[in-house]
Amino acid sequence: MLNTEAIPMQSHAQRAARWAVFTPCCGVQWKQQPIRNVLRHVRRLWVKLLDGLADVQAPGLGTTQHNGRLALAYSKNCPAFGISDKRMRRCNRAKICPFCYAREYVVRPMQTLEAALFGRGSGVPLAELNDTVIVDFTVGIKFEPHNRNWQTTAATRAPVWASILKTIDEGQRREVRQFHSYGGAVLQRIQFDTGAWTLLRSGVFLCNKNEFDLRGFEWSSCEAGRHHVSAPTREELSRAVGRAFRYPDNVLVTAPEIVREYVERLRSKRLLNRYGDARPKRT
Repeated sequence: MLNTEAIPMQSHAQRAARWAVFTPCCGVQWKQQPIRNVLRHVRRLWVKLLDGLADVQAPGLGTTQHNGRLALAYSKNCPAFGISDKRMRRCNRAKICPFCYAREYVVRPMQTLEAALFGRGSGVPLAELNDTVIVDFTVGIKFEPHNRNWQTTAATRAPVWASILKTIDEGQRREVRQFHSYGGAVLQRIQFDTGAWTLLRSGVFLCNKNEFDLRGFEWSSCEAGRHHVSAPTREELSRAVGRAFRYPDNVLVTAPEIVREYVERLRSKRLLNRYGDARPKRT
């Protein structure tokens, strides 16, 4: 696959996917490189992580059975996002695979937001363009235990995982109708750093420019937050989605045993929520 990397389609959804995946994996300088070379670099990082997961016996990847080796081969050759060839089998490991991540957590919400903003096919858009703005935001909660060596073993990492999973569940239950949006999407994922892990919560909403209020979406304990307000165009929408739903930094270079725990502990968690028209009903 490394020598035959196909070029993704040129659409606004695929532009968002490039921003979301290439920037954290390759830095902003990826824009100066041929797309095929950038894809090859991302795949090399992905293959290296998979080899590490095989060494630590990650479920379905590193077993000595035939189906485990076959799953590993499929994962290594997972097609890049934007490739429409149905004969190519996806690995469907969206939480860690950069290519499946783009399809599941970038392209899907982009399609939802495009339909709400511009209509789907001959359908009527939900948003009124003259009064609409695109709002994207990212906030994060940092988990930084006092024990300096907390990342060294599974036992010392367990309390941190418990806190993260509890926070994810609480975030999934948050009410979004107060945002009065025409449509939106919210994504939660984990960013691994040396001294701390950060649970990121990002969203993109289509709002009436006179009614939106971000204060209800910022966690009281968040360490950092940022938001952007953009004009309602496809180009700005792709930038907002690519900016908000970017692939977590450092996942491809994180210790394989931590990535294995990440996959196992978040296996049943729904990280992406997409919303339709959430405006109050008119009487």
